[in-house]
Amino acid sequence: YLVGFYDLDHKVGQMRTDADGQAWIEITPQQAGQYTLLARLEDADVRKFAVEAAEILIEVRPAETPMVVLDLDWTLVAEGFEGVLSGQADPMPYSLRVVERLAADHGIIYLTGRPTAFSELSKQWLRKNNFPLGPVLTHGESALGLGVQQYKTGQVAALRGSFPNLRYGIGDLMTDV
Repeated sequence: YLVGFYDLDHKVGQMRTDADGQAWIEITPQQAGQYTLLARLEDADVRKFAVEAAEILIEVRPAETPMVVLDLDWTLVAEGFEGVLSGQADPMPYSLRVVERLAADHGIIYLTGRPTAFSELSKQWLRKNNFPLGPVLTHGESALGLGVQQYKTGQVAALRGSFPNLRYGIGDLMTDV
């Protein structure tokens, strides 16, 4: 399928999906900051499937930017993921204020053990509750609760490779430190 990539209404590129159904483009932002692109199906015959455009957040920061990694459930969300699924989850008291203060001089990365299938729902909850934008890393390898600690440990190690100034990890478990 042909996928178009857009910055507002300006098309910045397109690509046909590969054998795995993936499409991508390379862009070079002019400066550090946050950029949002939309990816949407271009072929008229596939639009009948009612696939919505996907929002892509691109975070461009110098490697030395101080970073903080934040868990979602029982850390920013005042309950487990079931509350988010039902639409009943509220933010943990004062969590928005804390994250806003951190975002003033840190890059924010949200890291959750939720499966990737719930990535968009997680992003919607963060937007609905006005949390600062940041990448949302989800667990694509297993079902809920399986291998989460190993997944998070691996993600933090990979992030440290890209961002040596990763300063904090905030979660609800001692293993999140």
